[in-house]
Parts: sequence; structure tokens; C-alpha cells
Amino acid sequence: MIPLPPRIVRRVVVAPLVFLLSLAIVAVSPIALLAAFVADVLLREGWQVKGGWQAVRLVALGVVFAGLEAWVLLKLFLLWVASGFGAGLRSQAFQSAHYLLARVWLAGIAGAAVRLLQLRIEVEDRPEPRAGPVLVFCRHAGPGDSILLAHTLLSGFHRRPRIVMKAALQWDPAIDVVANRLPCAFIRPHSEDPQQHLHAIERLARGLGDRDALVLFPEGGNFTERRRLAAIAGLKRKGFEEEADLAEKMLTVLAPRLGGALTAIQPPRMPTSCSWPTRGWSS
Repeated sequence: MIPLPPRIVRRVVVAPLVFLLSLAIVAVSPIALLAAFVADVLLREGWQVKGGWQAVRLVALGVVFAGLEAWVLLKLFLLWVASGFGAGLRSQAFQSAHYLLARVWLAGIAGAAVRLLQLRIEVEDRPEPRAGPVLVFCRHAGPGDSILLAHTLLSGFHRRPRIVMKAALQWDPAIDVVANRLPCAFIRPHSEDPQQHLHAIERLARGLGDRDALVLFPEGGNFTERRRLAAIAGLKRKGFEEEADLAEKMLTVLAPRLGGALTAIQPPRMPTSCSWPTRGWSS
């Protein structure tokens, strides 16, 4: 993977380029949608699934995403100017403004995905809203699921998520700017100093308020069978046979790395219990 450029390069070069590219995609969208329509008509017999018009819907989703990307980047620039060219970005008012912007932005993406891809979002055993910080430990299933999760927390539960995510996501300027202005943390999976990750999670957990939610992905990456087997082999190699046996019974998720999770729930910040065995798991 191409190394992530420094923040100044991402702000001065990457973000403007993505903004212009997004505007260009919106500008040529009528031609792209027309081409997608023709493709659907010509290939219609091969696209006999619910709803049909797959090419049109996929292109429309891309256009919506590009339009929202340009919109949120413009809004972020205006907020930076209004804050005194960044001087007041950490104030409560501007933090709230960024959470509101993130909620509208993600609601737009989620709404488009639900309508165009015919997704259905169901929350099983929906918890009763109550005051107090919460921890959210999630399955790592790709950026799409992460967007829907953040949208659900912001709009469905009126929580302000503090998300621990991979540093590579900063290639997306909107995610990069929003998350770096809010109390979130970016980690590098193969960092030479994993203790830095735990310190970042500890800082996020220490400042949780009644409306906040700390979001962690204990698997540490998207599920693949190769990664699942590698995680089990690693546990056996270290002598943690009991944990390896538990991991072998999990056929669709990776063995969790509990270092970050345990750091987040350590008292006195958030007294709680953990049902997973702690011996042998690490972040």
C-alpha cells in the first residue's frame, strides 16, 4: 500500500484534488447515468434480480457519494474559516457543529444506500436509551458497515461516536478531516509500537461523556478465512490452546484482540465485566 502522506499534503493536495474530482463526477453524471441505462436495457435479461436496473443504481450511488463528498469538504472548509482558521475547532460549539455535519453527511450516504441498494437495517434487541457513556464492540466487516454503524449511533441513538479506525482511511479527505477534528483515533495495524494504540484508546475512554460512545473493532481487520486460520495458529504457537479452541468454533469472525477493549473498560473510568477470556489475547 502507498504510504499515507503527511497531514499538510493531505490538506493542501489530496483534499482539493478529491473535491474537484467529486465535482467532475457530478458534472458528467447525466452521461454516466445514460450509459448505465443503456447497459441495463441491453443486458436486462442477465440482471433479473429484485428491483433491476443494477447499473443505473450503482452509478447513481456513486454520484450521490461524490456529491456528498464535495459538499462535506466545502462545509469543513467553511467551518475552519469560521473557527478563526482553525483556532476554535476544539471548542464545544464547533465540536457540536462537526457532529451535526457528520450526522447529516452519513445520513445522506446511508439513505442513498438503503434506497438504491435496497438495504434493510435491523437492530435486534434494541437497548433502551439511557444516560451514560457506552462502549460499542463491532465486527469488522468493511467501510460500508462502518458507515451504517456510525449513522445508526448518530441518528438512531443520538450518540457522539469516538471511533478507533485504521490510519489508511485518512486517504478519504472527508473521513480524514472530520475524524481528526473530533475525538477519534487512527491506528496502524502493524505499528512497531502497539502501546501507542492503547494509550490513544485510553485517552478516548477517559473523556467519555453521557452522550458519547467509544467504537472499537476487536477483530482488527476484515474477516477472511486465511486471517482466521492465521489467528488460530498464532494462539497455538504461543501456547494458548484454550483460546485457540474457542477461536476454532467461531467460523465467521476473527479471534478478537482484546488489548484495546480491556483498555477501554478498565476502572475507574467504566466499570464493567468482560465475558471473553483475557489470557493470551492482545491488541
